[in-house]
Amino acid sequence: MSRDEYLASFDVEALYPSIPIEKALDLIENLLMSKQNLKDVTTFSVASIMKLLRWIFAVTYCEYGGSFYILDCGPIGLNVVGEVAIIYMEDFQLRSHSSEYPELQQWPWYVDDSILKCRKDRTDEILEYLNNIEPDHIRFTKEEEVDGRIAVLDLDLSVNRRTKKIEFGVHYKKTHTNITIKKRSNDKESIKRVIIKGYADRARALCDKQNLEAELENIVQVFRENGYEEKEIKDAMEQKERQEEEKEDTRGVVTLPNIPGIMPQFTKVAKQHGFRVANNTDRRVRDLVSKVKTPLGDKNSCIVYNIPCKCGQYNYIGETDRKFATRKKEHQDKVRLTKEDISNDRMEVAEARMNQTDGGLAKHSTVCNQGIDWDKSKIIGREKGWTQRKYLEGIESLRKKNQGIKLLNSYNQMEQWQPTLLQMFKGET
Repeated sequence: MSRDEYLASFDVEALYPSIPIEKALDLIENLLMSKQNLKDVTTFSVASIMKLLRWIFAVTYCEYGGSFYILDCGPIGLNVVGEVAIIYMEDFQLRSHSSEYPELQQWPWYVDDSILKCRKDRTDEILEYLNNIEPDHIRFTKEEEVDGRIAVLDLDLSVNRRTKKIEFGVHYKKTHTNITIKKRSNDKESIKRVIIKGYADRARALCDKQNLEAELENIVQVFRENGYEEKEIKDAMEQKERQEEEKEDTRGVVTLPNIPGIMPQFTKVAKQHGFRVANNTDRRVRDLVSKVKTPLGDKNSCIVYNIPCKCGQYNYIGETDRKFATRKKEHQDKVRLTKEDISNDRMEVAEARMNQTDGGLAKHSTVCNQGIDWDKSKIIGREKGWTQRKYLEGIESLRKKNQGIKLLNSYNQMEQWQPTLLQMFKGET
């Protein structure tokens, strides 16, 4: 690297939503048409592939606050959109080549990140040129080297102008907290060792010799902060690649959660009898809590739902394995019939209906003049199993209780979890 050359990073703003889908699909179609050995790769015709891609990208929508919105931008979250973006940006890179900007002839890319060598007084000019190629879609931001250093992806690039070389190290963001898998976590020891080794392997792959020792010492410090002994960290960092073991005939696989103190002995016994042991993760209360955030449509079944009163002080939370529309209609009928029984002086029948396990709404409707807010009733989660739905029902009940809402349903199934859940909900409004 010459003394007058300077490093700058040009990154695309919001790449996936910015990709013009029609232009990208036309480009892909032309590439497929020009591929002479396409039949050796796939049995699909170009027309079939493009029909499938256009169907995937036909409508992009999102869900927010229980409503659906159609977006006029590229989708985020589809696996295929990453490949489409890479293809489109490779074409963009070719179109950016210009005799006026010869620096762009050697312009390393990775998806939306890039690094460029140029003179310092040319960076703003190049940025303006790139942003004028497709001003309605692809926009770049620029970062310049500071004190001879610049970050690109996981790399920390340091310019040594004395030797005219670029030296590489591992880059950590300013928000990095050194938090990783804890020593006391309920994971297999082999998994913990592999993670430590992964850090070390990344350092050896990315760092130049002059930066490697400092990064390895940093890894030791990171894992010491997470509860590991220095010796076990260094042993894991130096762990040799295990030779692939010959496949042994087994009688089957036993899948169990990892239980400290039990699993190693169980694995040893199972191996003696020809079984292989694999670990799975048990469902946790936190896993259920995280599933209650997305509103769903009335035709869904196996759901947990919320029906509020217009007074704003009471809610009914329930669960059912049937469609929400069916269950809501049952509640509406129960409220209507209860009021009819009371008005016709059939108090015994009304009392029996109100004292049923799901009679909370009916009972409340007889003492609240504002009425049940059926329009704001909604699904708040889905679970196939009855036990999981009951837990979810209790979790949401406690969440509402934490917000100052009075419940018209029972949630005793979560009584032993109340202190933990209320602590989790602390600060919610």
